[in-house]
Amino acid sequence: MSASYAGINANETVVFIPSSSRILVANFLSNNVTVVNASSGAMETIANTITPSSIAVAPNQTYAYVAETVLNKIAILNLINYTVAGSVVVGSFPSSIAVEGNYAFVGDSGSNQISVVNIQTGNVIDTIGTKTYPAFVSLSGDGSRLFVVNQLSSVISSINTSSLNYVRNVSVKSLPYAAASSYNGNLVYATLPGLGAIAVINETSGLVTYFNAGIIPFGIAYDRA
Repeated sequence: MSASYAGINANETVVFIPSSSRILVANFLSNNVTVVNASSGAMETIANTITPSSIAVAPNQTYAYVAETVLNKIAILNLINYTVAGSVVVGSFPSSIAVEGNYAFVGDSGSNQISVVNIQTGNVIDTIGTKTYPAFVSLSGDGSRLFVVNQLSSVISSINTSSLNYVRNVSVKSLPYAAASSYNGNLVYATLPGLGAIAVINETSGLVTYFNAGIIPFGIAYDRA
């Protein structure tokens, strides 16, 4: 899992919050989110999150945002009392989410778009059209770039989070699944499960290189320490 700041903005089913030593786990088929205290082992369950597929945490670490894939919503979780505080309707089949500052970026796979949500007001303020099936979104460590894994078109896109304009679209081999980047977003690493490989994208030049990984690599994280 990645934990860059501007919030813990990983697009993950498991997210670690370092300041409170808590782990959030999205249980897709159980329709809930488990909160584990990594220090004590104590557990809490946040019920009534339907088909949670991805979690991101706000910069203040008081709220988390969960993609409810089947409901076409984002659930807002209160991390103080472990309840569902509200929801936001987004596009079709939201499968990924990342948070930067006051905004959440939601990959609506079924709509081929990114929904931009103001997390202060709970409103969708913009949508950004994508390539086919934007199954995964992640942010550079400095929050300046949003990376979109368009799985069915085998394209990795980068978007400026301030202007919401595209920076680059780069084609890669064979159905990419997830991506992580260096702190400034100059290098992007995307998993290619079907090839057992990682694509390395130079965001400055647009050049792509590949190296072998294990069998069916899905998740990926970049250690920015």
